[in-house]
Amino acid sequence: MMTYEIISRDLAAQTTAVMRGEMPVTELGEWLAGTYRAVQEHLDRIGMHPVGPPFARFTFLGRVVAVEAGFPVAGEIAGDGRVEPSLLPCGLAAVTTHLGRYEDLEAAFD
Repeated sequence: MMTYEIISRDLAAQTTAVMRGEMPVTELGEWLAGTYRAVQEHLDRIGMHPVGPPFARFTFLGRVVAVEAGFPVAGEIAGDGRVEPSLLPCGLAAVTTHLGRYEDLEAAFD
């Protein structure tokens, strides 16, 4: 079992390129894989590159999850109807890193 180090970090605001969706929790892993691929392809088409690792923000609504996922980028992007610009807000955050399969991610929340 992986051990997670959780730290507090004061984060600066960060522009992002994301896709948003709502789905049953059981569909999240497959959706994330397709989303990261689609966002990266969009960035390639417009000549931009991620400036950090992929991320996802979750709001759990019972058995459904609302999610925004993508990559941090150097400046605001033009959206294409699926991939849109967004902003990770500044502020204090609890941060950890999960290395491994999505199916094993739940351990990071324990």
